[in-house]
Amino acid sequence: MLDPYWLVGFTTGEGCFFVDIFPSKTYKAGYQVKLKFQLTQHKRDEQLMKSLIEYFDCGNLYKDRECRYEHWKREGSIKLCKAS
Repeated sequence: MLDPYWLVGFTTGEGCFFVDIFPSKTYKAGYQVKLKFQLTQHKRDEQLMKSLIEYFDCGNLYKDRECRYEHWKREGSIKLCKAS
């Protein structure tokens, strides 16, 4: 079981929530809005990132071009608290 206090501290130091707004012809307003949550870690912490994906049952893992960092992104809605 993941300690929610650890997750809050980890996200404060290593994560961010942001809103991505970009033009889109498929939406009536002419824009698409995406809510995103992202964590970034060094590649040595790949297993940690995979365990978060498994715990939340969502997200994807990306490597940058130089394979230095692991990125866990979730677009749209995300389960912020998992019931025990």
